[in-house]
Amino acid sequence: MSAYKDKTQGTWYVSFRYIDWTGKKTQKLKRGFKTKKEALNYEKEFIRKTVADMKMEMNSFIQVYFENKRMN
Repeated sequence: MSAYKDKTQGTWYVSFRYIDWTGKKTQKLKRGFKTKKEALNYEKEFIRKTVADMKMEMNSFIQVYFENKRMN
């Protein structure tokens, strides 16, 4: 887990690397969290939704499916 404090703005941000569903290594940076806990939760949820894991629980799969469906 990688959350950092932005001292100039007083907010938290996350910066991490992950492997997407195509196998490509990608870096993600997201800023503007009020607390460290919010930043770490964002990272955890992003990775959970992005990783192509065939061992994903059905409940998690359904959540990701309907979130994607709602956005399109």
